[in-house]
Order: sequence, then C-alpha cells, then structure tokens
Amino acid sequence: MGALEDEAAAWEHFLALLRGLPDPVDFVTHGWLGSAPPEIAEADARLAEFVKRCPGAFERRLATVAEDPEPWAQLGRYPLLQIRGALGQTLEVLDPAALLRLLGDVRGRLNASMLNKVVALFAEDCARRVGADALGGLDLAPELRDALRCRITGESLPDILPVDVHEMSADEIGEALAAYMGMTLAELETRLEPGGVSRTGFIAPGERIGEVIQRDARALHRLGVRRHVLAERLEGAWELEPVIGYQHDPFHTCDVYEHTGRGGAMFVVENQSTGERLRSGDLLPSLIRRACFFEGSVSYRVSPEALVRVLGLG
Repeated sequence: MGALEDEAAAWEHFLALLRGLPDPVDFVTHGWLGSAPPEIAEADARLAEFVKRCPGAFERRLATVAEDPEPWAQLGRYPLLQIRGALGQTLEVLDPAALLRLLGDVRGRLNASMLNKVVALFAEDCARRVGADALGGLDLAPELRDALRCRITGESLPDILPVDVHEMSADEIGEALAAYMGMTLAELETRLEPGGVSRTGFIAPGERIGEVIQRDARALHRLGVRRHVLAERLEGAWELEPVIGYQHDPFHTCDVYEHTGRGGAMFVVENQSTGERLRSGDLLPSLIRRACFFEGSVSYRVSPEALVRVLGLG
C-alpha cells in the first residue's frame, strides 16, 4: 500500500481504520489482549508514517474536524485498550501539546462518559510527553491541568474552593466551579445531575450547585468545624466496603481514580457511644476537602451536621 499523500487522505484512512475494527464483543477472540492484528497494525503504521513525514498536518486536520461526530462516536464504541492497540504507533508520534489543545476544544461537545474515555485515551500520555512544568503554558481547563500534573508528579489534588467559601455567594461558588471545570454552569450542573457522570447523580435535578455548597459551608462554619479537619477525621474513622467498578470524580474530566484510589468503595462510620451510623461513597472526604461539597438531595448525601455529630466533633 502506498504512502498517504495529504491531510484529506490521512483523515479518510483514519476513519477507515476505526470503521474496520472488529466488533467490540470480539475483543478477546481477535487476540487484542496481546497486540493488534497485522492488518490493523499496518494501517496504524501508515498513518504514523504520514504524521512523521508531515509534522503538524494531521493535528491540524483533527482540529478542523473537531465538531465531526463520527470519530468520537467510533472511538466510543470500543474498549480503551483496543483503541490504544489500534492507534498506538500514531499516538506516539502525534504532537502531544497539539492533542491536549484539541482536547480542550472538544471537551464541551462530548457527553460525560465519552469525555472521560477520550481524556483517558489521549491526555495522560500526552501530558507526560509535554512535561508537568510545561502544562501551565497550555490553554487547558484548570481541572484538567491539575489532574494531569498530579498524575505526573504524585502530588495531591489541590483545593478547588477557598477556606472561606462560607463567605461567598451561591453565584460566586457556582461561577468558581464552572471556571475550574472550563464549562458553563449549566453544563456543569447537567454533568452533576442523575445520568451525567453518575447514574444517581451528585445533585438532584433542578438543584443549584452553588446553593448546595453555600448552605453546607455555612452550616459547617456555624458548627465551628473546618472542612479539612472533618475530612481527615472521617477517613481515620471509617470502615470501607469495596464495590464493583468505581465512580469518576465529578470535578475532573480526566479519570483520577488511579491517582487517588477513591471512588471504588462505600464507607461506614459509627459513633460508638450512640450507635448512629452513616454510609456513603469514599469520594466524599475528597469532595468535602476540596470543595466543601457534601452532595445535594441524592442518595449518597451525608449532611455536615450528621458527620460532625457521628464523628464527635461538635
């Protein structure tokens, strides 16, 4: 097969490669646990050769067709390891900074599930190639930059909202979170509602994230307990019950589970004197520590008053 001559040919070759992948249910039977089948590897090699021969050309094509739904729909069909196997050679030679900028451009047009997958496919490998220090120079949403930098350096994820969040208005809180996510407030709240990044949701339909956090931050302030102290005490007092799968952190489009180890268990905490018990997901301490977020009117919410009481902090 001859070399790919221009951007248009490379793009059509890329789409043909995706369209020709085995059905996802044949992931194991086609031998994808090891390496890609020869015909897929050859197609990947042809695309990688074009990328090396014409630096920046395919990246520019990706940027110009960012609104084309087909490639994202195709990428969404397959297990992540299968996509990595099909495009491994090409991903290695694409400009990592250009891919990260592209990701920043398309984030708002992808649903939560697809966004998590596309970010997992491209972002961490690209970020490691760019380097942690250089990430600050790229036009990325703060949440994405924080997640990628911490995945590289091993640092803890930083706070999203300030210590004095109880002094902020509900609108200021919502705007700060939306700016951190690089989304509109409406997009963020849709992401947090049932069916967004979680089946059960982090806020109920119609709830405003700023109002939820403001209410709980002021309650915690009245109780005289700092949120970081509460989160630390909770993690030191709980018992964990593992669950199947894990919950993505709602404040990151880049999956941070491997970094934080939180989201794959339920916690139970009990006051030994009163016998009162509380149960929720093990993401909660991180949500409290970073954003004073105890969740809205949903099944996994635990109120600050209840936590303070059960942990004996009142």
